[in-house]
Amino acid sequence: MELKELGQDIVKKCMGSPRAISAAAEILSATPATLDHWSIVLKQIDKDQASTSYTLSLVADALPSHLKLCLSYCALFGKNYDISARRLIVLWVAEGLIEQQRGSKMAAEDIAEKYLKKLENQGMIQVVKWKTNGKIKKCRMHPLLRDQWVSKGKRASFVQVPDEAACSCSSSSTGMIRRVADHLDEQDDCFHHIHGSRRTNDSLRSYYEDLRSILSFDFREGPTPGEEIGNFLRRGIKGRFLLRLRIVDLEGVSLPKLPKGIGKLKELRYLGLRGTYLEILPSSIGYLPKLQTLDLKNTHISTLPSTIWKMQRLRHLYLSDRYRCRFLAPPSACSAIDLQTLWGAFLDEESPMEGGLNRLINLRKLGLVFRLTLSQQRSLAKWITRLIHLESLRLRSIDESVQPSTLYLTPLSSLKNLSTIYLMGRLNNPLVVQKLPENLTEITLSMSGLLNDPMPYLEKLPNLRILELLADSFIGKVMICSDGGFPLLRVLKLWKLKDLEGLVVQKGALPIVKDIEIRSCGNLQMIPNGFQHLLHCRELKLTGMTEQLKRRVNKDYGQDWYKIAHIPSISVED
Repeated sequence: MELKELGQDIVKKCMGSPRAISAAAEILSATPATLDHWSIVLKQIDKDQASTSYTLSLVADALPSHLKLCLSYCALFGKNYDISARRLIVLWVAEGLIEQQRGSKMAAEDIAEKYLKKLENQGMIQVVKWKTNGKIKKCRMHPLLRDQWVSKGKRASFVQVPDEAACSCSSSSTGMIRRVADHLDEQDDCFHHIHGSRRTNDSLRSYYEDLRSILSFDFREGPTPGEEIGNFLRRGIKGRFLLRLRIVDLEGVSLPKLPKGIGKLKELRYLGLRGTYLEILPSSIGYLPKLQTLDLKNTHISTLPSTIWKMQRLRHLYLSDRYRCRFLAPPSACSAIDLQTLWGAFLDEESPMEGGLNRLINLRKLGLVFRLTLSQQRSLAKWITRLIHLESLRLRSIDESVQPSTLYLTPLSSLKNLSTIYLMGRLNNPLVVQKLPENLTEITLSMSGLLNDPMPYLEKLPNLRILELLADSFIGKVMICSDGGFPLLRVLKLWKLKDLEGLVVQKGALPIVKDIEIRSCGNLQMIPNGFQHLLHCRELKLTGMTEQLKRRVNKDYGQDWYKIAHIPSISVED
């Protein structure tokens, strides 16, 4: 075995864990690069993993039953699959795995988020990516646990997924299973049921009659994946053996052909079609009385069926803003006003505000693209200030040519729970930037047309971690970051600020900033004064800058090199 192959084996043993890879790299750097020495390292990793696996198993076995069920659900995803926390939380809720105490006002999603944090604290899951507000964005089930829990899940009829240790996908003695994850493994029974014709409807009924969830990870290109899963669902609905389904998650499956009779799935709570490029929804979708989540993000659907508001329990509605999926106002008799997520909806002059949008007052996530008159925007702004539970806000104002247009807002300081905000459009009220809520952790401004320096206001936000000023968000000449400003900022992006001539960073400003990116700021001729004080900065990206600035950062003779010499990673690109 060559040294390179041995190194690759060591990396594989780390199972994608950044912490493990970093630790292994540190050990190898202090170890002579020989086959004998590196073989010793590999054996030690094997020994440590065996001990870790045993410890994790003990901890997992001691978990409360509700956390065990949630952990088992993570096994439906592949070993190296980064699971979106957003997706996992709503799946848990849809499955009924969340215990809500009688009389509690806490939303099921909030309880699920606490479950996720508990599993992370116990080491059962590994966090792959964090949100700026400190919440989990993406995670994985600990790889040393997954194989054990797949086997346990099969014995309990909880899951049917490929098991690297035993691919037979056996189930309980009755043969019935409750959850299926199709990973295109030919050794799975479900592979032949979905992609072939091994059994008749009668035999499938005894196998799938108690099925609660089906998740497909068939990411092949072309029409075949969509046709095969569509045929399986159609057979199951027609044969009446999929009628207990609570979850149909086809995220990433190309063009699934949803059966016309999907409205017969009366227990369905989650329909995930994100990234499927689907063009049409069956009209019967409105006859899903228990549906909680309808995810149509990154599809080609531009029109919703008029029956959409018959789904009285709908809580999360994700639409595709690229295709301007028009928002249909709920009828006056509709009681489905507990919507928590409305993302990607398109509004125009025909979209009613009074008696329409303004009836939705429990939103936590709101993302809109709109082409509205000033009067309508005033109504929109008034409604937004009433959304006291709002955590994430994304607004894009466009004109007839789909170009950024005027964005009218009033100050949002009353939205105490707001943590992330994205605004695209020319702000005609400077008070919006001057009076932002203090809990904001991430701000993105694009085409705002701010003439006065926004930094004196933004730098006072105590929790701000990411600031992106894009595409003429500022059209003045100089910005100043004051001593003590931006105490928690980690990421600063300045893109396409063509009028910007200078950025001054006073000593004591941006004390813990890690990443800075300056792109296509054509009038910025030198590295900002004060960058030499940013001792915690780890990465600086300069893209599309002037030749003069490029010369000034040359390592050998650049006049500004001393300002950035301490930064470990510096890239200068055209």
